Amino acid sequence: MFCFRIFQLSLSRTKAFLSLISILIILLGIVNVWMGLQANGSSSIWSTKSAQTLSQELGLDVQVTVFIAVQAFSALAVLIGMLGFMTSQMHQKRVLLCLFATLSITFFLLFSGFGALLLVLKIQDTQIGSAFCNGDLPGIASSKKVQSLLSDVRDIQENYIERYMCTSTYCPCVQVDLTKWDVSQSAKLTQKHAFTGTVANFEQCYNQLLGKSAVAEIDSKLLTVLRALEDTAHCSGFCNPQPLFWFFKDVSLGQPPMACVEGLSLLVSENFMGAGATFVILGVLLFVAFQIQYGLWCRGYNTMEK
Repeated sequence: MFCFRIFQLSLSRTKAFLSLISILIILLGIVNVWMGLQANGSSSIWSTKSAQTLSQELGLDVQVTVFIAVQAFSALAVLIGMLGFMTSQMHQKRVLLCLFATLSITFFLLFSGFGALLLVLKIQDTQIGSAFCNGDLPGIASSKKVQSLLSDVRDIQENYIERYMCTSTYCPCVQVDLTKWDVSQSAKLTQKHAFTGTVANFEQCYNQLLGKSAVAEIDSKLLTVLRALEDTAHCSGFCNPQPLFWFFKDVSLGQPPMACVEGLSLLVSENFMGAGATFVILGVLLFVAFQIQYGLWCRGYNTMEK
């Protein structure tokens, strides 16, 4: 009988290698499941409300689907790893060996492709924000809805928050600790802003201005997106690298750490980059396991073979 073997190793070494690879696959699958559950319970792109809000309004209805796919594929990786370990210990079971060979090569292709897709999504999402701020968005994203939404977020920062927040004429703010702002912004704050009033956040300021018909009303969906961006990406505005104030969060918290073009980039990197790289590694391990399992075919009938 013809037996094709990639690895000309002893039976004991072949079994040991397959066991080791299988354990690594199990561990990576468990880590991926755990990371997904941790992310889903925190203020991340997987968080149900924030993810749905941002994905629906940005036209990127993939986040929740990707989260489910990551969890499902990770669980499958654990099961395949367990099957690989069982195969290494019971290689005489030809049905078991054949099943593992089929699943390992199939999911090598699936995991590698899925990991590459996540990495591409990460690159594309971060490019959209940067291209918009550089005026090159049409070359990357043709969605007018995305362009309009990003433009609205930027305009609210420039024409609402920066124009009215903590000004003596419209919305003097409560006293704050100026050391919570960048040093380069401290002089600007003391010269152009007033902290002798009662306004604690721009939402209060906006409601006052709206009552006086001083500003146009902001669409409720856009306000939902702004809140989701603050809660999820911990950012304010979009292109301005040093936004001074939040929309919903209290001014006492200090300066927002970043604009949303950077916040969304970090958020996507955190959630897509790690999962994408993990699945590429899982794919490589499954390919190695597929090659190793050839060393178990037509083995074990000779009881003296080691």
